[in-house]
Amino acid sequence: MSISTQETLRTLVHNSARYLDGRAYEDYTALFCEGGEYRIEVDAPECPSRMTWMLLNREELVTRFDSVPGHEWKLATQTRLVTVGGIEIVEDHAATSSSFCVYQTDGNGESSCYAVGRYEDQWSLIHDEWKLAKRVVNLATRLLPSPSPLPI
Repeated sequence: MSISTQETLRTLVHNSARYLDGRAYEDYTALFCEGGEYRIEVDAPECPSRMTWMLLNREELVTRFDSVPGHEWKLATQTRLVTVGGIEIVEDHAATSSSFCVYQTDGNGESSCYAVGRYEDQWSLIHDEWKLAKRVVNLATRLLPSPSPLPI
């Protein structure tokens, strides 16, 4: 496993957070390969099985982001802190596992924790470029203060 490949993947995970923070949605969706998948999953003790809160393919992500200006969603400023804890590379496939915390800052400058969880990412090397084939957001926070219509 090459150190440069590990650093490339680590940088891509961190870039994904910065793109969402900066509302650079086109850059975020460009991280995904054609047919790439984004999902948010939650385990809740009161439910017998894992819940899927959001399941979108790359094209649906683009549509979701494109619709933002036409809605009255109150999107707070968000800052994601991400720590990449594991990277596994096998030929042209890779898996990264990262812990994250999303902070929201309101118009008064007050920040609070919005959500915590893990990104479990599957990557594919396509034409010498790593692309997200699948991102599963394992959300630990189940009571979001103001659920966002956007990916976490």
